[in-house]
Amino acid sequence: MGVPRVVVIGGGFGGLEVCRRLVRANKRGAIELTLVDKENFFQFNPLLPEVATGAVETRHIVYPLRSFCIPRKIRFFRNKVRAVDPVAKVLTLHNDLTLPYDHLVIAADANTRRELLTFVVVGGGITGVEVCSQLMTLFRTTMKRLYPNVPQTLVTVHLIEATERILPGIKENHAEVALGHLRGLGVNLALSRKVVEVTQATVRLDDGAVIPAHTLVWTTGVRGTQLETPWPWPTGRGGRLKVDRTGRVTDGVWALGDIAEMFESDGKLVPQVAQGAIQEGRLVAENLLATLAGTPVRDLKYVDLGYFVGLGKHSTVASLMGIPVAGWLAWYLWALMYMFKVVGLRKQLEVATDMLKTFFVEHDTSQVHERRRILRSQDLEPDLSGQKGQLRLSGPTPVTTATATAVDAPPGDRGGAREGGCDVGSGAGALRPLVRGFPTPATPPGRGGQTSSLITQIGCT
Repeated sequence: MGVPRVVVIGGGFGGLEVCRRLVRANKRGAIELTLVDKENFFQFNPLLPEVATGAVETRHIVYPLRSFCIPRKIRFFRNKVRAVDPVAKVLTLHNDLTLPYDHLVIAADANTRRELLTFVVVGGGITGVEVCSQLMTLFRTTMKRLYPNVPQTLVTVHLIEATERILPGIKENHAEVALGHLRGLGVNLALSRKVVEVTQATVRLDDGAVIPAHTLVWTTGVRGTQLETPWPWPTGRGGRLKVDRTGRVTDGVWALGDIAEMFESDGKLVPQVAQGAIQEGRLVAENLLATLAGTPVRDLKYVDLGYFVGLGKHSTVASLMGIPVAGWLAWYLWALMYMFKVVGLRKQLEVATDMLKTFFVEHDTSQVHERRRILRSQDLEPDLSGQKGQLRLSGPTPVTTATATAVDAPPGDRGGAREGGCDVGSGAGALRPLVRGFPTPATPPGRGGQTSSLITQIGCT
């Protein structure tokens, strides 16, 4: 029998942790380690709210996967898995490439606009609260000075949460601090409410309320990555692969992170956050090596290390191993931890520089992407003469937003209910924004068939 071939799908927190733990075995030839990801970079998702509002540079939270793999002698394929043959133990990739495996580790991530100044953020978890805080801080400081002709009363941020309180799962006193902070910033809170419909210009709630808005930031719930053919193993809620407490799906197949439904000994679902994926990654790597050596595997004992909730402008509430921290000290610890968690020394230094800059300079509001689509006459001359806080546009609604950019939709794709987060096709402009169970906004006629509405989903890891 040859060297066992270990293939890891997904270069996120969990996938990289598995690779780190298997590096020694890979270098000494005990296994042949391969990483497959549809992107060529690792993205540090916890800093996405800061990226969305210009506090941290986008390129500073991404790290080339090849730079991670080459010095560790890990084979890397930038490709997307289309199907799995569990009998032949072969993956089918795009371009009809095949990749055989002996052990498969599935660590794929979850498939994570604006009526000018109206934002609807769905989900009152950590990401939702951070996005609201960052947006309001941005508009009350930097944008207020740069756009003095735009009344601040027109800036509206709505936070929709299905439960009775925001930040479920963290200390109640910290949730109250965050709630008071959001109210002080002017965020409109809708608790015990669910979004039931999204159109091109409105968001409708289950109580019948309709919010005129073109920007929906979806921060609640993740759905497991789906292949062109269904996974050949049992799946649970949200399309996640069912695994036991060792991380095993079946013999020779392992799963972790957002794609895995793993339960603790008390029956609770392992939180689908970065620290959960990292602990699962360590577990799967250890158990994979134990399986190869013929020794017993162990069950996951999830350790909750705590949490950080960024409230903007150097304010944070946190719990570290059960110890509550708040204010500036919590922000310093938050910045320090995230800086060291970013992959690569260069990226750590760049993120540290970005964070230090916030003490002395304002957020960067430059928009350097999709310039051809953004700079249209109707985008540059919007009609702001709305009444009662509502905005009217002189032409099609601009496609620019702090959190994402609309791109062309393929001809013939003009709506319909879809499942998942963002449907990514091939070729330029193939990204189509989708929200689970909601209709895709129709694409109005216009140059290049550009979308005039954008639903944005931010991953929660």
